[in-house]
Amino acid sequence: MNRQNKNKALLIIGIILGACSSGQNNKQGTARTVPVTVATAVQKNVPVQLSAIGNVEAYNTVSIRARVGGELQKVFFKEGDEIKEGDTLFLLDPRPYAAALQQAEANVRPVRRET
Repeated sequence: MNRQNKNKALLIIGIILGACSSGQNNKQGTARTVPVTVATAVQKNVPVQLSAIGNVEAYNTVSIRARVGGELQKVFFKEGDEIKEGDTLFLLDPRPYAAALQQAEANVRPVRRET
């Protein structure tokens, strides 16, 4: 054998002997103990719970656009409620419309008197 092969063989033997141990890792020569807890197995139903962070998107959405302007007095639905055609959605302050109606009626009266 040449010198390189002898060195390789000695190195391999050294690694194998170093990897083998007597099983005693601490300095006193006693085996280390690991605490273990024991429990009796029980079979029962467990509720399935899922906690996640994400976004929810509705299947159908609608956009509501006002045909008249005014101050909202009351909203008759909550987000997510189901509504159908003809349901009242909002109540607007009727005072500006009542005043405009009275003014229009007052403007019509003098015209009738003149004719």
